[in-house]
Amino acid sequence: MILYNKKIFPLYIILLFSTFLFQSCSTSTSISSWRDNSGGESKFNKILVLALVKDLEYKTSLESKLVSDLKKAGIKSVKSLDVMSPLEKYSKDDLDTLLQRNNFDGLLTVNYKGFVLEKENRNGIKYYKYYKRFFKPVKRKGNILTHRTVVLESILFSVNSENNVWVASTKTEDFSGAEDLANSVSEVLINDLIKNKLIK
Repeated sequence: MILYNKKIFPLYIILLFSTFLFQSCSTSTSISSWRDNSGGESKFNKILVLALVKDLEYKTSLESKLVSDLKKAGIKSVKSLDVMSPLEKYSKDDLDTLLQRNNFDGLLTVNYKGFVLEKENRNGIKYYKYYKRFFKPVKRKGNILTHRTVVLESILFSVNSENNVWVASTKTEDFSGAEDLANSVSEVLINDLIKNKLIK
């Protein structure tokens, strides 16, 4: 009695092993966040999304997915790539003018922090100081893909006060590329913004 076909059995083993690997290595993103409860702006209607990431593929994916998900949540939003040069560092006057001319009341930044979650004082971060410190001229290829665990810091700034109203650190593991990372991070960030009643 033949229990298995000698040609089919090795393929079955490979398929079973591949399925196990896929299931055990699914993308996961964890989050820790802080919200300013001092009584400033509580909800935002139009947000500029700015990924402070030098890798163009990752910058594009993060901004596109966040804008798409914000729009699904009923918030007008625009990618920085649509209104800003990714190669030019803007002066404060130019950035202020851009934000005000386009009627943005919020600026959402996403910054690549590497591996380690940093504990910092979250009060009183001004958006231009943060932008100036972490701006990176975009390159076609950066180094995010080589890191299997990625830490991103996301900050929502009020354009009116120029201060941060929400900060989140996310840690994403086992992602397969730019789109996978963006999908996982965006879902977690949008859910946290809704939970904190900063978007409708």
